[in-house]
Amino acid sequence: MDVQNKKYIALCFSIVCIVLISWLYFYYIPQRVVESMDYRGEVEEKIKVRENFLEEMQTKESLTKDYFLEIVGDYDVKTNNYFVKAIYKDEPNVIYIYYKNENGGFWLGHILKDGKPTDESANELKNKHRLAIKYS
Repeated sequence: MDVQNKKYIALCFSIVCIVLISWLYFYYIPQRVVESMDYRGEVEEKIKVRENFLEEMQTKESLTKDYFLEIVGDYDVKTNNYFVKAIYKDEPNVIYIYYKNENGGFWLGHILKDGKPTDESANELKNKHRLAIKYS
């Protein structure tokens, strides 16, 4: 093989590499990043975590579904875990966030009042004691 053919092969290889890297950089990788950021968890798993939460509230706290204004199973992209947002009928402006522990139970993780994080020691909160112990 002469030098001219080797230069031609090297040029073709370089062009193919540039096209492939450009395709990865401008199309494939950004598309996968958007898909991963848009992932909000499986619908079936959200329903399952909601139902598990209701079972635990009925067992440990003797509360039925009627005690809640809203219960939503959701997914946290940062922790790669499912959680429950619960709003009690007697506190419609407070959102209680419950996470699953390693035993499959739930624990109170956060409280949001009027959309802002609230100190769990606030006296006006009526349901802060529910599943407040992390490893219950």
